[in-house]
Amino acid sequence: VLENASEQERKGLVTFCSDVGLCVSLTVVQKGAVASAPDWPEFPHKSLAIRFTADWCGYCPEMAENFHSAEKQIPGKFEIMNVHGGESSYDFSGFAKFERYFNIQGFPTGIVDYRRDVYYASEVVSAVEANYPAVTGIEVSTAMEGGNLSADVKLYVKEAGDYKLTAIVVENSIIGWQNGVNGNYIHDRVARVALTEVLGNPFTVSEDFSIEEFSLSGNISSEYDYNNLELIVYV
Repeated sequence: VLENASEQERKGLVTFCSDVGLCVSLTVVQKGAVASAPDWPEFPHKSLAIRFTADWCGYCPEMAENFHSAEKQIPGKFEIMNVHGGESSYDFSGFAKFERYFNIQGFPTGIVDYRRDVYYASEVVSAVEANYPAVTGIEVSTAMEGGNLSADVKLYVKEAGDYKLTAIVVENSIIGWQNGVNGNYIHDRVARVALTEVLGNPFTVSEDFSIEEFSLSGNISSEYDYNNLELIVYV
């Protein structure tokens, strides 16, 4: 790193020679001092496991159990989002876009990080532990006023490039019927409202180590229990 070098030294010819006398001249241009990068921590990767399901689907509770089993094996490593479709009692308005994007042929269908089809707990664990590098850190603050939810999202982006931001409200502790289960069933992490495009709002970061800020909002129906809502934000 040529922090104190002159312009001529920063951009000039450097000659490298081997022991046998073969020499090569190269032009060296300093891109920038490493010291200019902010002292950001390593961002731990957290996966998103989406389960496409319906309350009439008899095999869907088995996949749910597989997801929960994987959670116990690798706690805190991934988030679950359950997306209902096919005229389920908890249909998500954005299901059709997911259905086309992932070419969903039936229920249940499980996807980890938009990359891997999964069903069994071991497949979930394997997909999550693939440990894709995380180049973004996410900071979120929310506020509820009346039926309107607002979310301020700050992204710490280590690498320039094209990204998509998705924010979806999920509801927990919904007690209702589920095919394949005797008695009432507790539906958790049920996708309810998207505060962005379902498949993400695209944005471009032009420089490494950039901070991007977004203000999101959406109307939350009074039929949902506000005390049981969570917001999942992912890049």
